[in-house]
This record gives sequence, structure tokens and C-alpha cells, in this order.
Amino acid sequence: MRRSKEEIIGTILELCKEPVNLTKVVYWCNLNFSTVKQHLGILVSAGLLEVSGNDHPLYKTTEKGIEALEHLNAFRPLLKPIVDSHDQACFP
Repeated sequence: MRRSKEEIIGTILELCKEPVNLTKVVYWCNLNFSTVKQHLGILVSAGLLEVSGNDHPLYKTTEKGIEALEHLNAFRPLLKPIVDSHDQACFP
């Protein structure tokens, strides 16, 4: 099953609570480098991640990113009944 963008963003924000490099994000999220770079760029420009280091950049979730992650985690249970009913409709 394909993951939603919200799931991917949540995974990245959770992983980056401690500074991590690009390779770890790629492997942890099970995505390719191009896709991860796009997500990281969006999250950095939104102020949800910060980048440190030049030669080997490290990504870390900001306070704003932690707050966004908390909202995402609170929102997921509300979507579960919708997702479950959609899955059952697609796969009887």
C-alpha cells in the first residue's frame, strides 16, 4: 500500500528529532534520494527542519516541526476509520 505524504512527513520529522544525515533519512523512510531531497527541501523551507553542517549536512526537527508532528499524530486516529473503510471497499 502506498504511504500518504503526511505519513512520510511524519516519519521524517520523527526521525530527525536527533540530527541525521541524508542517507539515514533515505534508508529509514525507504525512499529514493530524489524523493527525500524534495521532502527535506519543503520541510526546511517551511521551518519544520533545520540544516547544520556544510560538507555533510545534518537535518534536525525544529520546535515548529515538533508541534507539527504532534498535530499529525493527533490527527491520524481521526482518519483511521476512513482509511479502513476505504480499504475494505477496495478489497472485499
